[in-house]
Amino acid sequence: MSTIRTALDAEVAVTRRMREMGFPDAYVTTPRALEVRATRGLAQVKWRGGMVGLTELQSLFGARAYDHSKQLLYFTDSAYAQDALDYAARSQIALFVYDSDGHIVPVNMEAHSVGAGINQVPRPATPSTWTPPRGATPAEFPKPPGFWKTTGWPFVQRHWRLIGAIVLTLAIPGGLMELFSPEPGTSRGETIGALFGVIVGAAVFWVLYVKDRNKKQQSATTALNQPSTPADVTDASIPSLWKRSMERLNAVRVEYAAYETDPTQFFFRPLLSDVNHPAVQAFHDAFASADTLRIDDHVPTDAALVRDFADRVTAAERAWRKADALAREAGTTPFTAEQQDLLRTAQRAIDLALDVNASASERAAAYSRVLALFEKAKITPPDSIGTALRRQIDSVTRQSLPPPD
Repeated sequence: MSTIRTALDAEVAVTRRMREMGFPDAYVTTPRALEVRATRGLAQVKWRGGMVGLTELQSLFGARAYDHSKQLLYFTDSAYAQDALDYAARSQIALFVYDSDGHIVPVNMEAHSVGAGINQVPRPATPSTWTPPRGATPAEFPKPPGFWKTTGWPFVQRHWRLIGAIVLTLAIPGGLMELFSPEPGTSRGETIGALFGVIVGAAVFWVLYVKDRNKKQQSATTALNQPSTPADVTDASIPSLWKRSMERLNAVRVEYAAYETDPTQFFFRPLLSDVNHPAVQAFHDAFASADTLRIDDHVPTDAALVRDFADRVTAAERAWRKADALAREAGTTPFTAEQQDLLRTAQRAIDLALDVNASASERAAAYSRVLALFEKAKITPPDSIGTALRRQIDSVTRQSLPPPD
């Protein structure tokens, strides 16, 4: 009997497998959302959706945003297109395929190494299978980790020096009061010893906090300035500088492409589609400036050219971070309340337009409704809503067609 019969079963099976691979707090965000999250990982689950293409992996990459500490994983019950395999190799996305019996197998090198590379968590000796109970409901999903595990303990780990310093400093006035107005039966010597220990402890914690803060500030300054200090780069490091700069420029290109090709991202960061906005315009100018010096077939020997390229890439990176941060902060607030309502309706229509379980006529009607809602809101839909959405609908339609006899 098959163990994965529904999208819910697939989500739970992936959650269990991720926990085995070293993501102990993996949990399903929302049943049927086909997304599994963990403190150090983010996974997308594809259920009967046809071959996985480049767009799906770009959407997963974009969903991670700037938290590059998260490992990206993708699970499907079908196969991966070649452009998706190439993109996963460049972006270090672990790809897996699962079958109806619950067996999940790695597809690329990243998937083979991800389980062994995270905290050295032992892998099970037998294939990972899980049989969900008959009639499983969303209530039976693994629960998200609690507040202490996701927020409280990480906060203490980051700020234990400051916490100790504040607690002990606040204890000093109480110790002084006890010294000058001791409680009956309290030894003055014990009070002096305790007060001395509190003062020394507070001083130690403050020293540790200041040293740690200075170290972090120095590291941040070094990281910020490193790409833009070409004068300190020797001729011997020119090839390395060129390679790093190319990688950084490609990373910006991939992040922006993920926004452009995902028809749902406009609803979260519409500002990035406004080429007249100063921050967005600055990004496009900076990126174009860096891209003009890009050379793919060889490493230049001109040190001045390489250093200039590194500076332009740094400017493009900073312009992208600024534009993206402004877009995320602004959200849909630049629009009126009526426009926001129409955009929310359009977003739901897009979900239907991309639903592989919907008929071709339903998807076409949903796409027409999307365009009508944008027109009613007097908002020009970006390419990701127009051309890209039509391309995805056509792709889904072709995948749903029966194979030729």
